[in-house]
Amino acid sequence: MSPSQTKGGFALDQDELPLKMSEVFENKIAFRFEHEPEYKFHPETSTVEVFFVCDCTFVERMELQRFPLDRQFLNMDLNVWLQTPTVRWNWILKPPVWVPQDYHKPIMVRVVSSVTEYELLPPWVDFAKKEPPFTIRLRVNRLAMYYGGNIVLPNFLIVLGCFSAFAIAPVNVADRLAVSITLMLAAVAFRFVIESMLPKVTYLTLMDYYIMVGFLALSLLICENAIVGISHVGAVAKYIDYGFGVVFGLMWTIIHVVAVICLARKDFLRISWEEMDRIDQEEDKDSEFIPADKNKMKGNAQSEERVKEWEERKAMTPFERAKSYNEEHGFPMEVDEEDEDQDFN
Repeated sequence: MSPSQTKGGFALDQDELPLKMSEVFENKIAFRFEHEPEYKFHPETSTVEVFFVCDCTFVERMELQRFPLDRQFLNMDLNVWLQTPTVRWNWILKPPVWVPQDYHKPIMVRVVSSVTEYELLPPWVDFAKKEPPFTIRLRVNRLAMYYGGNIVLPNFLIVLGCFSAFAIAPVNVADRLAVSITLMLAAVAFRFVIESMLPKVTYLTLMDYYIMVGFLALSLLICENAIVGISHVGAVAKYIDYGFGVVFGLMWTIIHVVAVICLARKDFLRISWEEMDRIDQEEDKDSEFIPADKNKMKGNAQSEERVKEWEERKAMTPFERAKSYNEEHGFPMEVDEEDEDQDFN
């Protein structure tokens, strides 16, 4: 409202509200008002308060390449007016001086206590776009400690058990292979157990790479046990055994030192929010419709009858064409004089 308005006698049109109440959120999959929007006029400041409570479910594409060290934008796209027949809206960050102090508040969000997997960060609000929708971008970090204790630690201990094979003399190849192959089977069984805890996506996540490194380490250990057990290797076997044990131990230790740092420092190995914003924007562009390949489209040629019919009627207005077509096919139209004069071109 204008700051000079001092009386409450005005007619409030739904089309003049800043939000399109019939279609408030663009990226929703379910929406309903808990009750109809309420409006209140404050004559002392000439402002209108709009209050509504809604239940809304949004859809969002998740970027899980760094899972479980991923972070996400959870977007809420608001359909708003920039310009109506009588009002030009300007969305600003700082409220004017005549807005009551009760409304000088930032946008506040919270996560219910039942959601324990994510950490909520202050949201980003983008009111600087030149056209709707305007976006409230909630930012969340996944808390990786759960996956560290239930996936990383057990997998670390399974592969760590491979070092017990080095306590067996290389000549006892059967005993060594019994240990390493048993641990490989244990790792395979563990992979099936944690299947439901991992996201099902078309690409490999950071957790997938970690588990694959564990399988690779076990496979290399089985190969090493078989090689040093060959009788022709002889005295070289102990050097191969020692070198492989040192390299294997250093590799597995370094991987888990990095994992501990990731759990201790929330920004370590995580994509920056600026880069996440760029990825998010690119994925929105990729989701556009793709036209069919014209070289692979087949159909019948237009019939001569339809071509002749168009030549006869192309000079008519759309209304006259409809009337002529219906009369020709036995469907006469009842036409008002006002409708007959209209040209819908």
